[in-house]
Amino acid sequence: MMAAVNKPGFDKPVVGIIGTGAIGGFYGVMLARAGFDVHFLLRSEFSAVAERGLQVNSAVHGPLTLNPVQAYSAAEDMPKCDWLLVGAKTTSNAGLAPSIIQAAKSDAKVLVLQNGLDVEDGLRELLPDSLHLLGGLCLICVHREGPGQITHQALGAVNVGYHSGPAIDDVARMATVEEGSGLFRAAAIDSQAMPNLQQARWQKLVWNIPYNGLSVLLGASNTPPMADADSRLLLKSMMYIFASSANAFLIFV
Repeated sequence: MMAAVNKPGFDKPVVGIIGTGAIGGFYGVMLARAGFDVHFLLRSEFSAVAERGLQVNSAVHGPLTLNPVQAYSAAEDMPKCDWLLVGAKTTSNAGLAPSIIQAAKSDAKVLVLQNGLDVEDGLRELLPDSLHLLGGLCLICVHREGPGQITHQALGAVNVGYHSGPAIDDVARMATVEEGSGLFRAAAIDSQAMPNLQQARWQKLVWNIPYNGLSVLLGASNTPPMADADSRLLLKSMMYIFASSANAFLIFV
């Protein structure tokens, strides 16, 4: 089943969102508002989003609403996409591969918007060699409030790097990465093309691990730890430790 809006003559890349949670929903709404032809794959929230659309309460961009939404409950109902943005949890990657293959054009670019090191490796084994696989690092504070309801607190940049696929050399890989970054920049989202995906992943983790761990431990958002001198010093110390680990790792790979 789907709720779709036809856009005849649309000449921008067709973008599919695989996993329309906080991350997929936010970036999908931003791309759609910028004029891209965006299609959203949903599971449990399909009915709510098809009926009421997607709402983003953004501290940066203000209240955003996308309604109607080109929403689908099955990948086989989606059009073939030039770009697929994967916003689901890494634990679901194996189950997502059939949906990605179903919704992808034969030479599509698959951009994984997930945390962690080497998250693309397992997915690569399940995808055709003809598909480009890229990693996206989302520097953003965003969470899901309810079905189709997203709160965006701060930031939003996406740094993009190439993982694997048919691009034959560094020039071709960087051209693909630049194309991906260009999608976000066209939607008023800061984005950098990263020549080294592993280095970019570590940069994200150096920021992510201290904040995520401390916010869970304290039951607070990122703001209170930054406002307190002692917790701010702890954050800096943790970042230094992780940065040292990253430097050691990158030297030996």
